[in-house]
Amino acid sequence: RGVVEALRQGRLYAVGQFPPEGVALRLDEFSIEHETDGPRAQAGDTVLLASPDALRVHVRVRARDGEAVPVSLRVIRSGQVVAATTGPTPLSFLHVEEIGKPVTPAYYRVEVKGRYAEILSNPIFVRPTSNPVSAAESGAL
Repeated sequence: RGVVEALRQGRLYAVGQFPPEGVALRLDEFSIEHETDGPRAQAGDTVLLASPDALRVHVRVRARDGEAVPVSLRVIRSGQVVAATTGPTPLSFLHVEEIGKPVTPAYYRVEVKGRYAEILSNPIFVRPTSNPVSAAESGAL
């Protein structure tokens, strides 16, 4: 039941691991919060903005075996890389982004690449409160 609910809510991410005996990566956190208030949105959620604000994108990734594995991490907004970093796991990253006026619909994803594994998250959507947009309309699907 937990897997079905995660599918419904879009709270999954894809992992590619090559070869099978390579080091597996785990996405421990991918969330977005307003700098000023509100709970953190997770993959599959929508952040509603009434006015320009700062968003804080939180990412944490680690190797499942606990080893220090070099990875590259990219934060992607509506298909464009807006932040990137590299480093050994466990890796925590915070990207703060000012959302200007007018607030336009967007989506955020995280991509992590290691030597033998890759992660691609499901999106978190951001949209103005006055302009409902579906996932298909935002270009995230």
